[in-house]
Amino acid sequence: MQSSKQSSLVTSRWNVLIPFCSLPYFVFGAPHESVSTNKVLIDTLRPEDRSLSLAEYRNLSIRVAVGLQRLGVQPKDRVLCLSGNSITYAALLMGTIMAGCIFVPGQPGYGQRELERLLTVAKPSVILTQRAQTDALLRAAGTTSCPALERLSIFIFDDDIIDGTGKPYLDVLHWQQMVSSPVEIDWKYPEIRSAYDYNSTIVIMFTSGTTGDPKGVEISHCNYISAAVSYMQRVSLHPDWKQSTQDTAKNKTPIRALGALGMHHILGQRSYSVIFPKLGIPLYLLGQPNPQDIMDAVEKFEISDAIVRSSMLTEIAKNPTITRGKDLRSLRRVEACAAPMDQSTKIALENLGIGRITRVWGLTELGLITGHYMGIPSISESVGELHANFEGKVTDPNEPTRIVDRNTIGDIWIRAPSRSIGYYKNPGATREVSGAGGWFPTGDVGYVDEEGKWFIVDRKKDLIKVNGNHVAPTELEAALLRHPDIVDVGIIGVAVNQDEGPRAYIQTTPNSVLSAAEVHHFMADKVAPYKYLSGGISFIPSIPRNQNGKILRAELRELAKMDLGGSGGHYHGICAAYPPALHTPPPTSILS
Repeated sequence: MQSSKQSSLVTSRWNVLIPFCSLPYFVFGAPHESVSTNKVLIDTLRPEDRSLSLAEYRNLSIRVAVGLQRLGVQPKDRVLCLSGNSITYAALLMGTIMAGCIFVPGQPGYGQRELERLLTVAKPSVILTQRAQTDALLRAAGTTSCPALERLSIFIFDDDIIDGTGKPYLDVLHWQQMVSSPVEIDWKYPEIRSAYDYNSTIVIMFTSGTTGDPKGVEISHCNYISAAVSYMQRVSLHPDWKQSTQDTAKNKTPIRALGALGMHHILGQRSYSVIFPKLGIPLYLLGQPNPQDIMDAVEKFEISDAIVRSSMLTEIAKNPTITRGKDLRSLRRVEACAAPMDQSTKIALENLGIGRITRVWGLTELGLITGHYMGIPSISESVGELHANFEGKVTDPNEPTRIVDRNTIGDIWIRAPSRSIGYYKNPGATREVSGAGGWFPTGDVGYVDEEGKWFIVDRKKDLIKVNGNHVAPTELEAALLRHPDIVDVGIIGVAVNQDEGPRAYIQTTPNSVLSAAEVHHFMADKVAPYKYLSGGISFIPSIPRNQNGKILRAELRELAKMDLGGSGGHYHGICAAYPPALHTPPPTSILS
């Protein structure tokens, strides 16, 4: 038995070589190399005629690159994509990089203000958009300046390019008019020549911005490939995945993965554009993922593996009509991401016949940091252990240079070659996360146990301080979700008698008559008294979340200001240090 005084400084027990090459070379190899003709990207709505093999994926990427260069793009010009999931999304990403440009994914649900800010900061030279966003883009042309708008380098983006049926919209050309013809695929995409190229920006991911303006995370070839190989190393340990990589030439694999994340999200983008195609895993992509479509696809295509947002898993577990009559036995492994998932959700889903539900943890700036070995069920609320090439430590919030012992809650820091370059045109934000020795402050509070398993308590900025004690919103949210009438919940801190207290915003099941008094009674024996909902309870139609499933607590704070008045709805945040002795028991909820 290891000592409880063991240091929280942890190095992954795995180390893997990071290839020195460009991202296109990593996925496809050299331009002259033969690649598989087995289908790896498949549209769940039209699997018969909307799919791409690795060879077709590479050819379309080359056509995109040639087309962009004919438009006159310059090295490091930004190419903006405003679209939901598409099997050709990956080719647009890879073709942009082949052309020497930077790919900028935008969330398809951006409002006018968010879109204008993105255009102002990224200044794209080319924009590809779904039809629903076209009106907003054309309106932005009157208030915002960027090369794409000035030159009208805007194209409609969808999968109709596969069969050549794309049509213009509002006088905006379809992107099949931009790419080169199918016969022009002899163009050789370049390989990197130097460490400078290897570490140059190829993707800018604008973070979700749940508490303010989003920041553009710059990701290089090295960063992107490092995060991919670390994840691939873990999944390759499982016999099913090992067999899949060995049998790709035979088009025979025990793995069928489901694309249930948005490709504007870094985990979905990296998994569906790089990891699964590279491994030869067939990926069944959902255009607009929702809980019902996820369950339908699992049954129809006998899906074995999926990464799903925690909020969707909670909705599936809470709504029996979604899974009623479904045969889910093919689904052997599900990883929950992007937001907390309480233990009751995990248990409920596994009771439906799903093999195992585990949690993973990652950041846009670092990639997926932790995960579980896929062959062993996990009964804890851990997010797993560090992926290959990662290091982690937990420090005392009062004394950031002091590394605490294991099972002691503190600030989590990570060091890895997948760490992003910095924030685009934001040197101040880049300096804030530039820790000594290359360590990155994750902004998460948690601990690591004796076995090297990591537990996340909450985001540091979201913790609520009650009479000197820190309360994690995720813990209270997990407790409340155990109530059968509560579908979703968001907790924030509000002013209570010159102190701070938790306030709950609750979404109930249809026709529920749940009262605030019943909620208070329900919580009485589940948490310590200082964690009671002293800031009050409000029932609302839905909890505001971004497209990645994270609670928009800033919107809840605005609701609190309206509910309680400006001063009563004031949010204190983390403005004081932790108490000196922080040897508290492990928390009961984690951030996935």
